[in-house]
Amino acid sequence: AKIVDAAITNAKIGDTIQSDNYSEGSQGWTIEKQKSGYPNGYAEFNDAIFRGNITATTGAIGGWDIASDTLKADYTTGGTTYYLTLDATNGTIEGNFATGSTGWQIAADGSVEFNDGNFRGDITGSTGTFSGGINIGNGTFVVNSQGGVTLSSITGFHITP
Repeated sequence: AKIVDAAITNAKIGDTIQSDNYSEGSQGWTIEKQKSGYPNGYAEFNDAIFRGNITATTGAIGGWDIASDTLKADYTTGGTTYYLTLDATNGTIEGNFATGSTGWQIAADGSVEFNDGNFRGDITGSTGTFSGGINIGNGTFVVNSQGGVTLSSITGFHITP
């Protein structure tokens, strides 16, 4: 039956309502009461606009896997797979991270852990520890881990005992 310009105030759908051109995974839309793996309802649309909240504890969006408290994506380059994770429970953003070992992590408390870094600007801090020493300017100023200092040149200095 075809209903044209009708108003339905309340209706029960026996199983499925779908567009005439619905083809799973390719076109049209469907709303199903139950589907294998989705006992509490299933819907498929090509596009949608939501004006309210969206809540999901599983699934995927834009290449990110959704879990109850994380978004995780992986990418492969040069035969190696890397992982990026946004972790709401631990308050971290990390890439291929293992504490003290590999990858990187930025925590909500402001702490960070990286393997290496290149900085294009100034580095400022009130304290710091360098267990392997400091090398500034490709050897022009070096403080080794035992406290020895190497300078490539010295201009206008004063030593006070």
